[in-house]
Amino acid sequence: MPIEGTGNATRESLLDAAKRVVQHVGAGNLTLDAVAKEAGVSKGGLLYHFPSKQALLRGMVAKGIGHAEEELSEQLGAHPNRGKFAQCFLSQAMFGPKECAHKPPAEAVWSMLGAAANDPSLLEPVREMHAHWQNRLEEDLGDPDVATLFRLVAHGMFSTELFGFSVPDRAQRERIVALLSKVAGLDTESPIGDVQREKEERG
Repeated sequence: MPIEGTGNATRESLLDAAKRVVQHVGAGNLTLDAVAKEAGVSKGGLLYHFPSKQALLRGMVAKGIGHAEEELSEQLGAHPNRGKFAQCFLSQAMFGPKECAHKPPAEAVWSMLGAAANDPSLLEPVREMHAHWQNRLEEDLGDPDVATLFRLVAHGMFSTELFGFSVPDRAQRERIVALLSKVAGLDTESPIGDVQREKEERG
């Protein structure tokens, strides 16, 4: 899926400013004026790149989707063949939002919150992305129910940590990962947490 609104540095900075507005003052306060002020540009300068609020929101959603996919792709090479997508998907949710808050998963969420609060119809690409992920999990794990369990736990953990709702510590998260891996019959000799730590150490 092409990423609308990320063709150059100016458009990127405007999308980043829109994300910060949602993050700092709430999705309901996302306006073109607020984004222009946050980005340090005139409203006319913003409209040159995004001629309407809907265009800006579409760009935010597309950028969020692209970043989430990039993060998954970056991790895929570190896992054994069977279950590698499921492990990466779970790792992104379990270890991404808070410890790597500047990285793509949080980027995607703030962008999608902005779209949901302003025009829910713009979330259709997100629904398609989640359907795609569900299909990939089912193909990877060979069981639709286990795949759905992975997806729901991953999304629940992601939201819990992102919003600070009774967040499990790292040790508990790693136990949850091990439990899910056991349910799915995946290799537990190389826990997802170890892969994430190696990634963090590499910077």
